[in-house]
Amino acid sequence: MFHSPSPVRRRWIQGRIGWWAWLGLRISGVALVLYLLAHIAVISTSLRGPDAFDRLLKLLQSPPFVVADLFLLLAVLYHGVMGLRVMLLEAGVSLRHQERLFWAGLGITALAMAGATWAVWPLIFRKGV
Repeated sequence: MFHSPSPVRRRWIQGRIGWWAWLGLRISGVALVLYLLAHIAVISTSLRGPDAFDRLLKLLQSPPFVVADLFLLLAVLYHGVMGLRVMLLEAGVSLRHQERLFWAGLGITALAMAGATWAVWPLIFRKGV
C-alpha cells in the first residue's frame, strides 16, 4: 500500500525543498533591503518639517500600508526563521532533517503571521481613514 519514497526520489524532494528555502531567503533578503531604502526615504521627510512628516505618517496608517506592513512582517519572519534553519544545518544537524526544518519553519512563520493578521485586522477595515 503506502511505502516510503525511494532514496533517489527522497533526495530529489529534499533537494527541491532546499532550493525553495534558498530562493525564499534570497527574495525576502532583497525585499528587506528595498524596505530599508524606502524607510530611509520616509524618515528623511522629517527634514521637511513636522507638518510634512505628520501628513506622511497619516498616509502610512491607511489600510493599504497596514497590509504592506504585514508583508514586511512576513519577510522578516521568513528570513529570520529560515536563517535559523540554515544555522542549524551548518552547525551539524543532518541534511536528512532539512525537509522537517523547512516545514517547521513555515509552520512557525504561518502561526506568527496568523496572530499578527488577527491583531491588525481591525486596522485594515476601519472606517474614516
